[in-house]
Amino acid sequence: MAISSADCYSDSEQRAVMRLLDSLDRIDRMTGVHFEKVRSHARQPYRGIVWLAMPDDVEVGGNPQDHAVKVYARSLSRSGLAFVCPSYIPHRRVLCGLTLANGTTRWMEADVVRRRETREQGFWEYGVSFCKRVEA
Repeated sequence: MAISSADCYSDSEQRAVMRLLDSLDRIDRMTGVHFEKVRSHARQPYRGIVWLAMPDDVEVGGNPQDHAVKVYARSLSRSGLAFVCPSYIPHRRVLCGLTLANGTTRWMEADVVRRRETREQGFWEYGVSFCKRVEA
């Protein structure tokens, strides 16, 4: 997979992603009331690292984390997740790994429902809708 992992970002990429997340949060505050009415579940701000893998890269019964990269999440709901990364992801379906409080990772298969290029150093913002839990 040709996606840069968040733990390998340069200092300028780290600063750029933080500026981008702040900017997207400001936009959400301004437009959030309109979109709250059409969402199935309320979004919660979530600034954290999540794992991302492509289903085609993971062998049946394999561990998605063996083929995953880390990306910055910006919000989370019961039905989906928003994240940013410096790469275009052409796939319609991805695997998202959320690290739980006990240190384990819960993997979810998700459909990409939004992708848009941002103005910040070539980063892309994605919205995914969870389809099902994946046992790893």
